[in-house]
Amino acid sequence: MLSMKKLYNLLTLILVFALLAVAVPIAPVSAQSSTIVPFDFSTNLPSNWIIEGELGSGVTVTSGVTVGTDKALRFTIPSGTRRGFSASNISAPRALQPYESDTFDVTVKFLNTPGTEYAGILGIAVKGWYNTTGGLTYPGYLRFTVDTSDTPNDNTPYEPFASLYYFLDPDWAGIGMTDTTQDYPQLGDGPFWLRVRSEPGTAPDGTGDPVRYYRFWFAVEDPTQNSSNWIQIGMKSGSDYIRNFDVTHIGIVAGNTGDLPALTAYADYIIQTGSPIPNEDALPATITASVSNPAGGSVSISPDGPYTAGQTVTATLSLNPGFELVSWTFNGEELPGGGDNVIVILADGANILTANVRPVDLDLPFSVYLPGIST
Repeated sequence: MLSMKKLYNLLTLILVFALLAVAVPIAPVSAQSSTIVPFDFSTNLPSNWIIEGELGSGVTVTSGVTVGTDKALRFTIPSGTRRGFSASNISAPRALQPYESDTFDVTVKFLNTPGTEYAGILGIAVKGWYNTTGGLTYPGYLRFTVDTSDTPNDNTPYEPFASLYYFLDPDWAGIGMTDTTQDYPQLGDGPFWLRVRSEPGTAPDGTGDPVRYYRFWFAVEDPTQNSSNWIQIGMKSGSDYIRNFDVTHIGIVAGNTGDLPALTAYADYIIQTGSPIPNEDALPATITASVSNPAGGSVSISPDGPYTAGQTVTATLSLNPGFELVSWTFNGEELPGGGDNVIVILADGANILTANVRPVDLDLPFSVYLPGIST
């Protein structure tokens, strides 16, 4: 049995460890991706993505929504429902993918701007752990967003906003990073692109401390086709870097503040900058196969659809007795050498395949003898 003294010492040790665990938040050990995984929101979010913020009351985040010819991630926030993203309110919905490196270069394409009523919020969110100069670690976010201006009649209705927020229990604290005199005079109604890059450096205050500098761009013409379309956003001198921010997730945020306008925002894709998604938003390819004369047989396709663009597909004609194959027609054009009952085609978009058949000619040479008549 434990003596009373040993039991007392053991309980004291347990209590000390418990108090330390409560007093100092510990950043979790991460086993996440160190590359931006491209995603075009054509389907449900991957299972390793997380949704944060306050949902409900009409606030939703939905992937795979059709917008014209695109698939997108949709954020919906009703009018009068505050979903902010600041030190005073951090309830804005966020869709985030795992990411573990402090160095990143991410691009998001948005199909629309955050409206004209003050103040919609739309942009890139980076989640992680902020290591303060005092040696403590707190949960935090980096914010890089387009905000609707509080002076929408100045012909520059949108302003850039970049900040660090970190949780100093029981409140959040913030550090502004953008030059608030800059605006987005060219955004229009969208689409537009946002890009954020972090890069290593040392603190300019003479300490030589390692830091991460942040660079912020926007574009209104596709920058994946022409990188010169990027327009850099000014950052505050001396506030464009952060000491020791350990990234755990990167993604997209939408919200509102000010007059609490309704917001429906669409993100088209997220990529590693400079690495566009091949066939982004390409609709599944389909093949409709038939026989020119239904009595002549049937066509089977292998494998079953739907298909990805460029997928190889085999078509097989099963002829009925009394018919023969003349040719194949694919999307209105006759295929060369199309006399074989089995052909291979490439699926791309909506395809129409027809097996052209005809009855077999039975006018064969023969003779019939009838008395007094010879044929």
